[in-house]
Amino acid sequence: MITRKEEKMHVLPPDHYGLVSSLAKGLSDQGMALSILEGIRPGVVVVNDPSAPTVLFMAASESAFAWTYLAGDPSERGFLKALGTWVFDEKGLGEDVVFTFLTTDMPTWEEALPAFLGPRTVISDERLHYEADVLPPRAWRDRVPEGYQIVDVDRALLDSEVEMHATVSEWLTNNFRSTDGFLKHGVGAAAVHQGKVVGWILADSFVGGLSDIGGEVVEEHRRKGLAFAATCRTVELALDKGATRVGWHCHAINLPSIKTAEAAGFERKQSYTVYPVQFDPAKHGKLVEIIAGEYVERGDAAIAAAEYAKADESLTLALQLRPEASADVFHSAARAAAGNGRADQAFDWLTRAIESGWSAFDETQTRTEFIVLHQDARWADLLKRMEGTA
Repeated sequence: MITRKEEKMHVLPPDHYGLVSSLAKGLSDQGMALSILEGIRPGVVVVNDPSAPTVLFMAASESAFAWTYLAGDPSERGFLKALGTWVFDEKGLGEDVVFTFLTTDMPTWEEALPAFLGPRTVISDERLHYEADVLPPRAWRDRVPEGYQIVDVDRALLDSEVEMHATVSEWLTNNFRSTDGFLKHGVGAAAVHQGKVVGWILADSFVGGLSDIGGEVVEEHRRKGLAFAATCRTVELALDKGATRVGWHCHAINLPSIKTAEAAGFERKQSYTVYPVQFDPAKHGKLVEIIAGEYVERGDAAIAAAEYAKADESLTLALQLRPEASADVFHSAARAAAGNGRADQAFDWLTRAIESGWSAFDETQTRTEFIVLHQDARWADLLKRMEGTA
């Protein structure tokens, strides 16, 4: 056990993982986290006090990337600060790990995350959780395109002359310690074309009746229905192996993944927040700009579709990440807020737009979202300021 008494940070050995099983209850839908505690997947478990732990950190590394989890008491700021030093500065997860998606067991963690992330801005991103427990037979076999096969990822395939994709081999080792570990605990299906694996859906984890699955298709073989067929077969295999729930997790902007899950019969259970983190602070700053830009794009698209609540949420998140935005972003945020019935916020964003140089008087005056503001005395004042700017 690696122990730092003065910092109350302890890296647990695997035979002590049972100490924290109750702390992980809030992560019951995260099969990967549960697999770490069961010893199926390689990982790291850190607590504040091994005799009576109240906060838990877990990590599962995949080359330069790691899935990470926090659960328990967010008020342990001293532990979080020490944890951040160990993870980011001392490379506690390994020299190669440079990026993570962090998941927490409850939303109240967000206020505590600056203690862990240090100088890095907290970025929130939306991830979706789909699940299947009982599926009617899916007519997938007659939808496999000519020249392709959907085969089980089993000993016969692994021992055959079919050329395995490197990512599949890494997946088996990263998620189940070894090929034998996967064959014992996991399931999966692969798309084969001309003697090569060109697509795969595999178990991320298989523990306690929950099997989370995911995968991909090589670019030139996409849009042929291979992901759908392999997903259907993998669900069949998981249920046959004893799973009572089959989970599917994807980012909210990953429309192909969403369509595949829904086509295969998965039902959306929830959305939850993940926090992308670049270990290098400078690279993290660039990531902030990228994510903020994505939120702006989502917000503008939602305004065009008159989905003002969605636009208001997206643009507010963009401005939280990048407070010193351009004038047109503030103007869009004002449109979204006004359309969403938040007049005071709309006036605040319009003021920021003018302060940032917005002077398109005619555009502001003619936007339908602002009609609800016209009778407010602040509207005339804003127009005068805008004319002065012009």
